Amino acid sequence: ASAASDVYKRQGQGLEATCASWSTLDSVHRRTFAFRSGGLEVHDALEGQPRSVCLALPLAPGIDVRLVHDAESGDEARLVLPGGEQIRVALPIALRWRMEASPYFPEFGLEEERVCLVGEADSFESGTWRFELLE
Repeated sequence: ASAASDVYKRQGQGLEATCASWSTLDSVHRRTFAFRSGGLEVHDALEGQPRSVCLALPLAPGIDVRLVHDAESGDEARLVLPGGEQIRVALPIALRWRMEASPYFPEFGLEEERVCLVGEADSFESGTWRFELLE
Protein backbone atom coordinates (compact mmCIF):
# COMPACT_ATOMS: atom_id res chain seq x y z
CA ALA A 1 0.00 0.00 0.00
CA SER A 2 1.18 3.51 -0.67
CA ALA A 3 1.77 6.15 1.99
CA ALA A 4 -1.30 7.99 0.68
CA SER A 5 -3.55 5.04 1.56
CA ASP A 6 -2.13 4.37 5.04
CA VAL A 7 -2.60 6.72 7.97
CA TYR A 8 -0.10 7.10 10.81
CA LYS A 9 -0.53 9.50 13.71
CA ARG A 10 1.05 10.05 17.09
CA GLN A 11 -1.05 9.72 20.22
CA GLY A 12 0.93 10.91 23.25
CA GLN A 13 3.61 8.25 23.78
CA GLY A 14 2.04 5.94 21.20
CA LEU A 15 1.40 5.56 17.51
CA GLU A 16 -1.74 4.62 15.59
CA ALA A 17 -1.77 3.13 12.09
CA THR A 18 -4.60 2.35 9.72
CA CYS A 19 -3.55 -0.05 7.01
CA ALA A 20 -5.46 0.14 3.73
CA SER A 21 -4.19 -3.27 2.59
CA TRP A 22 -5.88 -4.95 5.60
CA SER A 23 -9.11 -2.99 5.20
CA THR A 24 -12.14 -3.79 3.06
CA LEU A 25 -15.06 -1.75 1.78
CA ASP A 26 -17.00 -2.40 5.00
CA SER A 27 -14.19 -2.50 7.59
CA VAL A 28 -10.99 -0.72 8.66
CA HIS A 29 -8.05 -2.34 10.46
CA ARG A 30 -6.60 0.02 13.09
CA ARG A 31 -3.45 -0.78 15.10
CA THR A 32 -2.26 1.25 18.09
CA PHE A 33 1.20 0.95 19.69
CA ALA A 34 1.84 2.23 23.23
CA PHE A 35 4.39 1.75 26.01
CA ARG A 36 2.55 1.11 29.29
CA SER A 37 3.77 -0.13 32.67
CA GLY A 38 7.06 -1.59 31.49
CA GLY A 39 5.76 -3.22 28.35
CA LEU A 40 4.72 -2.63 24.76
CA GLU A 41 1.01 -2.97 24.00
CA VAL A 42 -0.23 -3.42 20.45
CA HIS A 43 -4.00 -3.10 20.08
CA ASP A 44 -5.70 -4.36 16.90
CA ALA A 45 -9.26 -3.29 16.11
CA LEU A 46 -11.58 -3.91 13.19
CA GLU A 47 -14.09 -1.13 12.70
CA GLY A 48 -17.19 -2.11 10.78
CA GLN A 49 -18.42 -5.66 10.32
CA PRO A 50 -16.88 -8.20 12.72
CA ARG A 51 -15.31 -10.98 10.66
CA SER A 52 -13.23 -14.11 10.97
CA VAL A 53 -9.51 -13.48 11.34
CA CYS A 54 -6.17 -15.25 11.41
CA LEU A 55 -3.50 -13.32 13.34
CA ALA A 56 0.13 -14.39 12.96
CA LEU A 57 3.33 -13.52 14.78
CA PRO A 58 6.29 -15.05 12.90
CA LEU A 59 9.37 -15.29 15.11
CA ALA A 60 13.05 -15.20 14.21
CA PRO A 61 14.84 -18.54 13.89
CA GLY A 62 16.51 -19.67 17.11
CA ILE A 63 13.83 -18.38 19.47
CA ASP A 64 12.48 -21.06 21.81
CA VAL A 65 8.73 -20.76 22.35
CA ARG A 66 6.35 -22.19 24.91
CA LEU A 67 2.63 -21.56 24.46
CA VAL A 68 0.66 -21.44 27.73
CA HIS A 69 -3.14 -21.80 27.64
CA ASP A 70 -4.90 -20.38 30.71
CA ALA A 71 -8.70 -20.10 30.80
CA GLU A 72 -8.60 -17.39 33.51
CA SER A 73 -5.74 -15.08 32.50
CA GLY A 74 -5.69 -15.79 28.76
CA ASP A 75 -3.09 -17.34 26.49
CA GLU A 76 0.53 -16.27 26.50
CA ALA A 77 3.77 -17.18 24.79
CA ARG A 78 7.07 -17.40 26.64
CA LEU A 79 9.99 -16.62 24.32
CA VAL A 80 13.63 -17.39 25.09
CA LEU A 81 16.04 -15.51 22.84
CA PRO A 82 19.38 -17.04 21.76
CA GLY A 83 21.22 -14.90 24.39
CA GLY A 84 18.98 -16.20 27.20
CA GLU A 85 16.74 -13.14 27.53
CA GLN A 86 13.06 -13.94 28.06
CA ILE A 87 9.97 -12.18 26.74
CA ARG A 88 6.40 -12.78 27.87
CA VAL A 89 3.76 -12.14 25.19
CA ALA A 90 0.17 -11.89 26.42
CA LEU A 91 -1.85 -12.85 23.35
CA PRO A 92 -5.18 -11.31 22.31
CA ILE A 93 -8.02 -13.18 24.00
CA ALA A 94 -10.93 -14.86 22.24
CA LEU A 95 -8.66 -16.48 19.66
CA ARG A 96 -7.57 -20.10 19.36
CA TRP A 97 -3.75 -20.03 19.52
CA ARG A 98 -1.27 -22.58 18.18
CA MET A 99 2.35 -22.79 17.04
CA GLU A 100 3.25 -23.89 13.54
CA ALA A 101 6.35 -24.09 11.38
CA SER A 102 6.83 -21.22 8.97
CA PRO A 103 9.51 -20.60 6.31
CA TYR A 104 12.14 -17.90 6.79
CA PHE A 105 14.33 -16.68 3.93
CA PRO A 106 17.52 -15.08 5.34
CA GLU A 107 18.98 -14.73 1.84
CA PHE A 108 18.11 -15.58 -1.74
CA GLY A 109 17.94 -19.35 -2.27
CA LEU A 110 18.18 -20.20 1.45
CA GLU A 111 15.18 -21.31 3.49
CA GLU A 112 15.11 -21.96 7.24
CA GLU A 113 12.26 -23.03 9.49
CA ARG A 114 10.96 -20.85 12.29
CA VAL A 115 8.01 -20.84 14.66
CA CYS A 116 4.93 -18.76 13.95
CA LEU A 117 2.24 -18.10 16.57
CA VAL A 118 -1.18 -18.27 14.90
CA GLY A 119 -4.50 -17.21 16.41
CA GLU A 120 -7.88 -17.70 14.76
CA ALA A 121 -11.40 -16.55 15.58
CA ASP A 122 -14.74 -16.86 13.81
CA SER A 123 -15.57 -13.29 14.81
CA PHE A 124 -13.13 -10.56 15.86
CA GLU A 125 -13.59 -6.92 16.83
CA SER A 126 -10.46 -6.13 18.85
CA GLY A 127 -7.59 -7.58 20.84
CA THR A 128 -4.36 -6.56 22.57
CA TRP A 129 -0.86 -8.04 22.49
CA ARG A 130 1.43 -7.20 25.43
CA PHE A 131 5.20 -7.72 25.23
CA GLU A 132 7.25 -7.67 28.45
CA LEU A 133 10.94 -8.34 28.96
CA LEU A 134 11.32 -10.69 31.95
CA GLU A 135 14.16 -10.45 34.43
